[in-house]
Amino acid sequence: MPLTRVEISKKALKHNLDQLKAILPPGFTLIAVIKANAYGHGMSGVAEVIKDRVAYMAVSTIEDGLALRGNGINQKLLIMGNWDCRNETLLKEAVEKEFELSIYNLEMLNALQATAAEMNRTARIHIKVDTGMRRFGVLESEALEFFEATRKTPAIIVQGVFSHLGTADEESGFTDTQESRFRTLLNRLSERGSSIPLRHLYNSAGSMRENLLGNACRIGILLYGLYPSGYCRQQMEVRVPEFSLQPVLAWKTRVMQVKRVPEGSLVSYGGIYRTKGDETLAILPIGHFDGYDRGLSNKADVLVRGKRCPVAGRVCMNQTVINVSGVPGARVGDEVVLLGKAGEEEITAEELAEKIDTVVYEIVTRINPLLPRVFV
Repeated sequence: MPLTRVEISKKALKHNLDQLKAILPPGFTLIAVIKANAYGHGMSGVAEVIKDRVAYMAVSTIEDGLALRGNGINQKLLIMGNWDCRNETLLKEAVEKEFELSIYNLEMLNALQATAAEMNRTARIHIKVDTGMRRFGVLESEALEFFEATRKTPAIIVQGVFSHLGTADEESGFTDTQESRFRTLLNRLSERGSSIPLRHLYNSAGSMRENLLGNACRIGILLYGLYPSGYCRQQMEVRVPEFSLQPVLAWKTRVMQVKRVPEGSLVSYGGIYRTKGDETLAILPIGHFDGYDRGLSNKADVLVRGKRCPVAGRVCMNQTVINVSGVPGARVGDEVVLLGKAGEEEITAEELAEKIDTVVYEIVTRINPLLPRVFV
């Protein structure tokens, strides 16, 4: 067993997927978002676990899609945005592998049309519309004109239309504005006789709202047992009290050295921690290279034998020191939980995110992808 590893619970992943399917309206398609190495959980491994439970998956890049196909994942794949229409080789592979590509400008549309026509194939696209977030997307005011342009591309099939919510994870009226704009667009497309199979506005945070538009949702962070925000957790507890999520990821390492040091010792870089008496310290083989944020210096706890032990001093590149004075008999080889449960105690992604003023997404996605993901 490697010294440091990320354990992924298949049971929790399946549980979360079942819970999410249960809260979506009847007939809604759940698009499982496994971009960013499945939010740090291991893209190929997650895809393997859920492949028989979802029809659609979504990633950011064509390269990710090719990796999944290479690992035998044959579900429908949506490439959500980060692809270069000037890369003819990748574009041909995308058409060959039947990826569905998000498109938001005429250059992309024309390049894909030319490639598909040359291959005597058809390509399926999802048109990304900017309803206010101002990232990728055809401007809402230009969307109908863009849809008309797709009628002149015989090798292109419009499989979906979608947008993305910018403030659904907080109490904000702007989500209502984006919903209204998307509803208007869908109505106008319907009036023009456009029949688009998939219509998806909602991300994880948006999926927790009532009276959802369209017929599909892109579910990311919730799939991994994490709420987008405290606001979303509170709203869900009120709306569906029986809804439950289970964190999928546990991050573990082992003690490499234990030493007793005298009072007044300065610990790690900068000497920002000084022992208050004779203290027992343990050295861990992880650091900010592994994704254990430097901002957790002197702030975070880890679990040793089910007890909380504080980080002592500055997190280094490949090592971190902890104070194990409260764990009698702590020794080399003891398991250390950086994120997850041990006994009655738990270190959550929310706890770590709060300590460094960030979001849970960053806590899990920044875990170094070189660390082994062990599916249990």
